[in-house]
Amino acid sequence: MNVMDLLRKGSEKQRHVLQLFHELNIAAQFKENHPVICGTIPLGIDLEDSDVDVIMQTKDLSLLIKKWECLYGDFSNFKTVEKYIRGRKIAKANFRYAGLEWELFAQNQPVTEQNAWLHMFIEYRILREDPSLKLIILQKKKDGFSTEAAFCDQLEIEGDPYEGLLAYGKKKGWI
Repeated sequence: MNVMDLLRKGSEKQRHVLQLFHELNIAAQFKENHPVICGTIPLGIDLEDSDVDVIMQTKDLSLLIKKWECLYGDFSNFKTVEKYIRGRKIAKANFRYAGLEWELFAQNQPVTEQNAWLHMFIEYRILREDPSLKLIILQKKKDGFSTEAAFCDQLEIEGDPYEGLLAYGKKKGWI
């Protein structure tokens, strides 16, 4: 799965997000962090108010936060946080740019091993197997389900949807 191709060949919104990603110069500014647009927008299962998720890898979260502050600190609603999620220290920056909410997310783990990437990849494979699920997932999201919960509900995966989706992807041999 090539995310940039999905965006480049995608809907007007997907192409617009890719253009904004380049305007923000994220790929060049954070080349060593391997930034990838992740989540629902590349898959075309985003809602109108969905944010643009960009994941990165770094060994120094504090240094990366300082760089985010220098580059994007003047943008509307800018804020950063360092915390632990599922036992891993992460950093996040949120801001508004060109009418969209952006979330930059980093941890000391290759992007292709991060849960956001793995969830997106599994969801991509599910939608490739059954494209008719796209409208069902979108409706579940409109009804208040998180993306992972929508997929798990549809596939009758019980328990924690974040772990369940990973287990499903492993069972299928996708990850």
